Amino acid sequence: MRQKQSRLLGVLIFVLIVLVAVEQVVSLRKGHSSGTQPSVGTQTNIAFHNELKMEMVTPISSFNPTATTSPVYEHVTVYAANGSKVILNARKTPLLFTAYWCPHCQRTLVLLSKNRALLRQKPIVIAMGYVPHTTLSEAKQLEDAEVKSLGLHGLAVYYLLDPNATKYVPVAYPTLAFMHGGKLLLMNSEHTLAVWEKALS
Repeated sequence: MRQKQSRLLGVLIFVLIVLVAVEQVVSLRKGHSSGTQPSVGTQTNIAFHNELKMEMVTPISSFNPTATTSPVYEHVTVYAANGSKVILNARKTPLLFTAYWCPHCQRTLVLLSKNRALLRQKPIVIAMGYVPHTTLSEAKQLEDAEVKSLGLHGLAVYYLLDPNATKYVPVAYPTLAFMHGGKLLLMNSEHTLAVWEKALS
């Protein structure tokens, strides 16, 4: 009887461990940041927090983009800091979609900022991940806090305030949309510097 109880307890513990691991993988693939992403239905953006030490992962060391035929990356309507509306096209310049609350985005931005001299092409950073009805002023305040906290410099930033912005990030943050070998490609999640250099060559 005790052996059966011990086995059952062992199985339950194993199942619990697997469920927790799966939840963490799913969270990572969706680009979620534990406890910091605005909840569904939230009407207020959370304050910026330095998340560099959160959800630590080993950066992907393989060049693993996927091709896309989606037209959304050719007409990305964003705002410049001065309020002017701009339409960007990933076929003309690489676009890096990031969310200020995402630790994977924060580490990627720090990596690219520190090594921007090694990049043949500088991606335009598309700041997004805000709750619906966020104003440009609010988005700029959050981005300013991020730039100051992370010591970012040398990256052009535009603001995506579209409430349907998740269509630009189908898998995970950060997502880079870029041309390579004559094709429009998407690459998401954290990668090593060598991979970013290849993507932005």
